[in-house]
Amino acid sequence: IDRIIGYLPPDKFLSEIQRVQRGENTIPDLINRATENPDDFNIWKSLAQKYEDRGDLPSAVEVWESIAEANIGDKALVNYKLVELYYHINKDVSGLEKFVTNNLDS
Repeated sequence: IDRIIGYLPPDKFLSEIQRVQRGENTIPDLINRATENPDDFNIWKSLAQKYEDRGDLPSAVEVWESIAEANIGDKALVNYKLVELYYHINKDVSGLEKFVTNNLDS
C-alpha cells in the first residue's frame, strides 16, 4: 500500500500511519487519481516515485513510459528518469552516457 522511509519521531510516524490507513497518497490512491486526471503530471510523477521508493523499478518504468506516451510533463525529466531506471535495472551505463552527451546543458 505504501512505504515509510527512514526514521520518524513517534508523532510523525503515527501521522504517517494514519495517512496510510486513510488511503491518502498511497499507490492505490495515486492510481485512482491518475486515472481520473490523466493529464496531471504531478500525480503520475508521485506514483512513479512511490514505486521507486519501494524498489519496484519495473513498475516505475511503466509509469514513466505512460507519461512519455501521454506526452505530459517535462520531457527532459521523463527521458532522464527512464534512462536512470533502465541503468538500475540493466546495470548498463550506455543510456546514461548517451543522455549526458545529448543534454550537455541539462
